[in-house]
Amino acid sequence: MNIQAARLAGANVTYFVAVHFLALVVSTLYGLFVGFSAWAWLAAGVIWLLSGLSITAGYHRLWSHRSYEAAWPLKLFFAVFGTFALQNSVLVWSARHRVHHRYVDDVG
Repeated sequence: MNIQAARLAGANVTYFVAVHFLALVVSTLYGLFVGFSAWAWLAAGVIWLLSGLSITAGYHRLWSHRSYEAAWPLKLFFAVFGTFALQNSVLVWSARHRVHHRYVDDVG
């Protein structure tokens, strides 16, 4: 791996560790002092499912690998809910994933 790729990976690791640590601390404190309603749990679960689907079927299969064609309403759905996963924009995610495959597909 070259130095530029290592620098990008280090920035990603730092960002994801910080965001998840902050979310864990803030959501725990909020839950202890205020509490969560059943609707909040339902909304969190639905957003979790839709963002995961959008990353997998949209960012990964549709845009990175171009595995299939999709109509613009489905593309819009994947683009919007993919942002809820906090994994960058469609363009950046797809470009970095293609770089990832440039290095891992030749190993073996």
